Amino acid sequence: MHAHWTFTLCALFALSLPTQASTEAFILGGGYSLQSSQGQIEANVRWLRERWRDNDIEPKVYFTDGDSPTLDVHFRRTRTTLDDWGLIALIFGDDWAEQHVVRNHRLGRIDGSSDVGMAALQEQLQDLGDGELFFSFHGHGDFSSNQPLQNNTLELWDNQRITVDEFAQRLNSLSAQGRFRYVFTQCFAGAFHELIFKPQSSELRDQEVCGFSAVSAYDIAEGCSASIDGDDYRDYASYFFAALHNSARFGAAKVEADLNNDGRVSPREAHFYTLGEAVSSDVPIASSEYFLSKWAPWLLRYLPNEGSNSNEYGALASHIALRYGWDTMSAMELIAERRAQRATIQALGAKIDDNIKQFSESRQRILATLLTRWPMMEYARTQAYHSLIAQSRSDIAAAIREHADFARLQQAHQAIDTLVQEQLTAERQATQLDKYQHLRELAQTLEHFQQFASSEEQAHYQRLVNCEEAPLR
Repeated sequence: MHAHWTFTLCALFALSLPTQASTEAFILGGGYSLQSSQGQIEANVRWLRERWRDNDIEPKVYFTDGDSPTLDVHFRRTRTTLDDWGLIALIFGDDWAEQHVVRNHRLGRIDGSSDVGMAALQEQLQDLGDGELFFSFHGHGDFSSNQPLQNNTLELWDNQRITVDEFAQRLNSLSAQGRFRYVFTQCFAGAFHELIFKPQSSELRDQEVCGFSAVSAYDIAEGCSASIDGDDYRDYASYFFAALHNSARFGAAKVEADLNNDGRVSPREAHFYTLGEAVSSDVPIASSEYFLSKWAPWLLRYLPNEGSNSNEYGALASHIALRYGWDTMSAMELIAERRAQRATIQALGAKIDDNIKQFSESRQRILATLLTRWPMMEYARTQAYHSLIAQSRSDIAAAIREHADFARLQQAHQAIDTLVQEQLTAERQATQLDKYQHLRELAQTLEHFQQFASSEEQAHYQRLVNCEEAPLR
């Protein structure tokens, strides 16, 4: 990390913190079905469990369908060319099964399935006493257009759902002396910051509840991008927990996240490390930042903010601006830069759509020709279909390759994969500018909050900051 912003943050993080309660860890993860349970989620859960064990903490793990031997994880095959089986599947509509390897998870012994994990969480909260529970969710979420702050959901195995409100009710089991910290990594995760408040209230809970989300209540997370099927997976949890446990990931030689140089990394320090260093499509939010955004009156944006660069968010924004050369750009130039980035993403999206159309049209023409020769191929996944492939696989594949539309189909198929990756790279780059603007707004909001918020509001904010800053045991 660069000294010009870490020095500023060191002073801000060097506070006298209360004695920590003992830490327990709870991991909830996996998809809601086989098709949504990507191998990268399993890899993240396995990696995170090992990091907790490095801290002498044995986490509870609830994943997909638990210890059931059924198929619950899939991986995408990486191929430069299609063999006969893959080519036939591509034409006859069974390509998902052909492009993916499916198996039972390999996490070893775990504590149960994700759909029963919430009941187990409530029991663990009831028994926590004055201890601490650190909860993280690794999977998918959904958006509710009807009151998203209450009704956004976690998606659990077998298509079970838990809304923000339902989760909040379970937190009522936490004692007044307990502490609950969370990391939500799914799409639309920011809605779960409502957990810091009493249910259906704008009052903070009596208990210590705080945490972090990969994105806002309205945004899609990196974990739902094309990266989840590949090796270049950069979700918020990967950066955050690498920093929290001082465990390098993504080839980094060292994770330097101890901002106050006390020899330990707090969750808040891990969050700031991720804000500064992650190059992903996530703009993460801490519970204290969510509190600031809910407090901010709209008219404050029109007030001057000359001093905001001196707080932690201004320092971090300056760090990012210097990295990308935005520190010398005017406001109008930054707006133009953002428009250019979004135009690039839209142009790549249009090319993807064009190639999907080309692929579909070519596929339909090839399919029509093949069905005149092998009419039983129309009924994919039937016994007759598989028997015919077993007998005539080479002839069918040869007919596909010899078709006049095969070159167009192959070209479009390869172009789609390339363009999707290019679009993801462009989205990650554009997000850095979004994150820079987000940090500047936070810097301004914090400055105004310190000037205009009531003493009670400032005390509530500081409670959240203290909760985020308390290091692990």
